[in-house]
Amino acid sequence: MSAAFPFLDMSASKSKPTIDLQQIVDVIPQTITVLAPDGTITYANQAVLDYTGLTIDDVMKSDFRDRVFHPGDVKRLRDERQQALLRGKPFENEQRARRRDGKYRWFLIRYRPLLDKTGQPLRWYASGTDIDDLKRAEARLQRDERELRQLVDSLPQHVLVLDAKGSILQVNEMMLDYLGRTLKEMQNPATGDRIKRDLYIQTTRIRNCY
Repeated sequence: MSAAFPFLDMSASKSKPTIDLQQIVDVIPQTITVLAPDGTITYANQAVLDYTGLTIDDVMKSDFRDRVFHPGDVKRLRDERQQALLRGKPFENEQRARRRDGKYRWFLIRYRPLLDKTGQPLRWYASGTDIDDLKRAEARLQRDERELRQLVDSLPQHVLVLDAKGSILQVNEMMLDYLGRTLKEMQNPATGDRIKRDLYIQTTRIRNCY
């Protein structure tokens, strides 16, 4: 690699071996990059090279982000990322990175600064965690919830879903229309308890009719 990287000397004497920190970082499965204070990449571990299919020289070029990250994410995060680098505080974001086969996967990127004595960043360390499976699972859950909601709303009966503490989670459209309420009104503690009490009274009256 053409990029210099600090070494971690673990030896207490000349008789003990010196451990190369670069070798340690290269066996970590997470993607790791080291950035200059302005965000320019000065080092990338082997996981970055394996994932992107790029060389270390490619990674250190100014167009690396445009080549690897999804165009929509680059545009969306450009100003936010630059402002965060200027603040010198840890931050994170989620963005899609292009794999060597051309497919994009979601990554959680965490940035941590190494500060000097005055509190200014000397360099940044960015680690990337693949969260694509999690994002897909969340998308499936949201889709399933929408489908369930549509199913419940299509039922010709009043449907009220409560949690273990009795708080309202869902109310179908038929019941909302009947009560002339919105879901937010039903879930509002200030009005929800009164609505549930009125429902109980109405239900009791109906039962007593039979």
